Amino acid sequence: MRIFADLHIHSKYSGATSERMNIPELTAFAEIKGLDLLGTGDALHPRWLEELRNDLEQAEGGLYRPKTGQRIYFVPQVEVATIHEYEGKARRIHHVILMPSLEVAEQLSEELSRFGDVASDGRPV
Repeated sequence: MRIFADLHIHSKYSGATSERMNIPELTAFAEIKGLDLLGTGDALHPRWLEELRNDLEQAEGGLYRPKTGQRIYFVPQVEVATIHEYEGKARRIHHVILMPSLEVAEQLSEELSRFGDVASDGRPV
């Protein structure tokens, strides 16, 4: 079986993204583009996590789908940047993290909030 997926997206809570980046819009454009599976993007952001809980329901295989019934699936996902110094220069590494559930996303959000403000931007650093 072929699955067409985009597992690295961002929500409206990331800087320089459209405020229309919500589940209904993501679903509509995924259907137009022929995608079957999307990352949720920014799953650690508290307000986005709340929207995900309101707009998605558990589906088979540990995935989520819109409560409106479309057959586009979602997996909780976030991009986290870590910063380190190498040869005297600041460097960033971007990590795309997929999570098995929204509950795990909430746990990771709580854990990482000890090190920074996960609510300031959809892409925590």
